[in-house]
Amino acid sequence: MQTIALRSFREEFMKHAAWRREDEQRVLERDRQEREKKREEALDDQHEAFFDFAVSVLATDTDIVAFTAKLDLYDAATVDALMENEEELATVREELQGLLSKAYVLPDGRRVFRTEDGTSVFDEHGAEVKDIDPMMIEEWRPKWERYENPFEREISLSERRGDLLEYQRFQDEIRDEQSERPMTKDRMDELEDLLAENAPEPVKRRMGIQPEASPDHTTTHGEEFDRTDDMAPTSPASRVMSPIFGG
Repeated sequence: MQTIALRSFREEFMKHAAWRREDEQRVLERDRQEREKKREEALDDQHEAFFDFAVSVLATDTDIVAFTAKLDLYDAATVDALMENEEELATVREELQGLLSKAYVLPDGRRVFRTEDGTSVFDEHGAEVKDIDPMMIEEWRPKWERYENPFEREISLSERRGDLLEYQRFQDEIRDEQSERPMTKDRMDELEDLLAENAPEPVKRRMGIQPEASPDHTTTHGEEFDRTDDMAPTSPASRVMSPIFGG
């Protein structure tokens, strides 16, 4: 009886061991198939990418020279617009300083202006001031309406300068892309379209690009430049260059 029981135990042990080996083999085979599937998918992706590149038409030397010349024109137009913007900012800021020097000064240092109708007071940042009697401000001091125009022009010119600097960075990114890898004709055409579409108004004016009229939307300075997400700023925002365009 003891011999029979021992034999039965051994047979049962061998049977379970065989089952475990079969399970392990199935797991290994499944993992192997999954690895093989992923490898084949990766190869398919590589082949597809290679095919896409193969059918793309690389830009010719003539295309590259023409595109680089156009990019140089946009570059020069941008620099010229920045120089004009700098001059306009200097003029309007000088005007603002002259008005601020004559403004009424509150005890806390704020400079304020009374409106022409004598009903309201605004500080140098455009915020209405309620804790002062407008009639306390002498008649000879500049009125808010006189200050408001150059104040708003300074804001507009500063925003315009930001647009121009951002557009200049975009041009730098295009040059980086040119130097890093061969460019296809399609990509070159795409970038040329982006240069024209995203150019700030002063650049479009210098390049002879007619602004697109929109009946239900007026472009603001912040909306004027719309880059693609894969183009992050990488280069300095200003250069020194002689203007070649008329103002």
